[in-house]
Amino acid sequence: MVAHQRYNFTEVTLSNGSVTSVRQLGLFELDSIPRDIPGNYTYTVNFASGKEYEIEFDMSVDREEPDTPLEEVEKGSKEYYDWQEFLRYREAISRQKEQIEAYADYLNRIAKYISDTCVEDDVGAITRDDWDKIYHAALNPMVTMEEISAALRNSF
Repeated sequence: MVAHQRYNFTEVTLSNGSVTSVRQLGLFELDSIPRDIPGNYTYTVNFASGKEYEIEFDMSVDREEPDTPLEEVEKGSKEYYDWQEFLRYREAISRQKEQIEAYADYLNRIAKYISDTCVEDDVGAITRDDWDKIYHAALNPMVTMEEISAALRNSF
């Protein structure tokens, strides 16, 4: 016996007064969309005991560039460690930017997937509010025990 996928649809009224049918996504359907979002910036701390620890950089405090140029500081001095901390801070900011861009890319892939698979082709030009309604209709299925059971049967 072949299991048939049952889809739920929600009707959404668009800003131009037209009504479109939006297919609700399955519980695990978005798992196939790659989520390549880098983690928070970490750095390695070496202790005298020889142990190494990965520590997440604390972004709650802004760091300012030290006054003394890096080329003029003596290794091991306070200014040297201030520069190390400031350079880590710049790397952490760069990582944050990568995270934001990767997350935006992921959300765009989800939006395209919903547009390609959950709405009719002839929806036409609609507003951002219309797309918000469509996305919420697609992303928020009513989770019932029957749906969880069907998802488990189809996945395992």
